[in-house]
Amino acid sequence: MDEDLTSAELAIALKADHLLLLTDVSAVMSDYGIRQVVTP
Repeated sequence: MDEDLTSAELAIALKADHLLLLTDVSAVMSDYGIRQVVTP
């Protein structure tokens, strides 16, 4: 299960004004799931 996607869909269903995704990892990946992932 993709917890980030589930959180986003729940926020949409609840008509939330904001969604904060907090993590303790040292980096995040943008465009995850495509051939060329960018790690800033």
